[in-house]
Amino acid sequence: MAGVFDGIEDVKKDEGDSSRPFITEGTYILELERSISKKGTNPAKDSFEEDIIITEFTVLEVLRSVEGVSLKAGEQCVDIKILFRKRDTLTDQGKRNMGRVKAVYGAVLNVPDEQITSKACDGVVAGDGTLLTGTKVKCDAVRGKPAKTTGKVYTNCTWSYVE
Repeated sequence: MAGVFDGIEDVKKDEGDSSRPFITEGTYILELERSISKKGTNPAKDSFEEDIIITEFTVLEVLRSVEGVSLKAGEQCVDIKILFRKRDTLTDQGKRNMGRVKAVYGAVLNVPDEQITSKACDGVVAGDGTLLTGTKVKCDAVRGKPAKTTGKVYTNCTWSYVE
């Protein structure tokens, strides 16, 4: 049985989204509240249980706003990634999402790509996921192109650590 973050060393970070709103277009200073890993199903995919990474933030500051779209200071938001696997091997979509997790965790941990390991990521989600609560990151979120298969438009985020 694969560990949740098995394979993170083999993907490139992807600068790429609970009941909170997803991160929307804009540039933000965010404060990490918690990051958790859980099992769940994706009803849109008719799939079996998959590993889901949920990272929750509070918006501290809005650096770039898009009228009627951007989050506001004080608002809570979430980044959710589903790590799709087939027989314990990440699918192409699972690899893309793992790369996006790598980008977020690289910023949260303030370390280079080669230091984002399965063990480091397990530490981020350990216990109740609040080990790194209070860490600040910058998120530059831009509207992406429609997905080839669904036509949905997702927000692509570039992440960096903030002191």
